[in-house]
Amino acid sequence: MPNYLEIVRLHEAGFSLRKIAKIVASGRSTVTRTVKIAQEKDLMYEVLSQWSFKEIEEMFSLLQTKQVSRYYVLPDFQQIAKELVKPGVTLQLLWEEYAQDCRLEGKVFYQLTQFKKHFNEYLNKTNFSHILHHKAGEQAQVDWAGTRPQWIDPMTGEIIKGELFVGTLPFSNYSFAQACVDQKSASWIDAHVKMFEFFKGVPTLLIPDNLRVGVTKHTKNELVLNATYEDMAAHYQTVVVPTRVYRPKDKGSVESHVKHLTTHLIARMRHYQCLSIQEYNHYLLFALAEFNAKPFQKKEGSRQSMYETFEQECLKPLPTYPYEICHFKDAKAYNNSHIT
Repeated sequence: MPNYLEIVRLHEAGFSLRKIAKIVASGRSTVTRTVKIAQEKDLMYEVLSQWSFKEIEEMFSLLQTKQVSRYYVLPDFQQIAKELVKPGVTLQLLWEEYAQDCRLEGKVFYQLTQFKKHFNEYLNKTNFSHILHHKAGEQAQVDWAGTRPQWIDPMTGEIIKGELFVGTLPFSNYSFAQACVDQKSASWIDAHVKMFEFFKGVPTLLIPDNLRVGVTKHTKNELVLNATYEDMAAHYQTVVVPTRVYRPKDKGSVESHVKHLTTHLIARMRHYQCLSIQEYNHYLLFALAEFNAKPFQKKEGSRQSMYETFEQECLKPLPTYPYEICHFKDAKAYNNSHIT
């Protein structure tokens, strides 16, 4: 039988195929096939040297070449996908855990390159590739919608127009919306508090646009957040990372959902004759629940199911008490040692 282990070792040492064939006294075709299998399977001498004689023979034998894949243990890619969405978890870590489990059970495992290849094939078949772009619970993207909600003043009959706050978790696309009376700081902060309660948790990052209500100054070298907004973020132990100026793709998920929510929520709400902003938001929650439960068009599930299955457990817990808005101001001390 050819010395497959020696063939791999000599090839890694830089010997030509002709020279290897002469040293191990085997045909060129056997050497070529052995090297090809080792490269395709990402098998190194260091790994093969730990295998038994029978395992090496089954791997490289001409009669067994077509059946080689059946000796490898494929990981549970569905479980791998669920683990990968969690913060801090990487494919490298998951492969190391998979390889360690196979070693303990005496099974043959795929090397990292083949592991990634098979995993990517699984993602393409299951339409689950979004996990490569976002981590569950990592961020929430927030913005004001361009189209304004409206309700009626019961005393005057006047139509009052407000503002629509939108927040979305880009991993699951689970979304929140709330009508506000204006775009001032109090409304902005209150909408965030309600959003965290709706999500039943807090993401690691908040991604707003460069609105004055949230960002005081944002240049290449300096970022100054609104003091109240920064204080709220500290209360919920999250970090505000505004989008780069003139980089709309930084907040692509919420920009897309502003458009969808405008159509689904505000357009549907036109049939309701609401007499207050509280009544408007009451009915808005029903339309929002319908929006989140709507099935995806190109993959299984919905925003609601993706959120409940993967994302909710990855959010940080809510603090004991919700944030109460406060305002920061530089006070002047007078000659009598008092301030206003």
